[in-house]
Amino acid sequence: MVKISISSKAQKYIKKWINHSAKSLILRLGTKKSGCSGFSYFTELVELPKKNDVQIDSGQILFPVIMDKNSIHLLSNLSIDLVENNIEKKLVYLNPNATAKCGCGESFTVIKI
Repeated sequence: MVKISISSKAQKYIKKWINHSAKSLILRLGTKKSGCSGFSYFTELVELPKKNDVQIDSGQILFPVIMDKNSIHLLSNLSIDLVENNIEKKLVYLNPNATAKCGCGESFTVIKI
């Protein structure tokens, strides 16, 4: 089973996001081919897992987390944190599998498996 970690600040931020809905929602993580380095992250809230999703061992995480099966090898051991400044709050992804990032930090590259 894939493991990820989410900082307590990021968990509180995501939990607020989830609580803004009257529905019971699941955090869904994945990647898509995009950006100047090859892959970008996506984070969304869904009511039900998609056919290709797997449950994540979320340990101390306060809500259920699923991941697109095709992203497992790219996101194994991912850490998610929250960065705040005067203008915005933003989730940041610390990915031990990434071998390079683009200058803006929105996309990443991995060694081909």
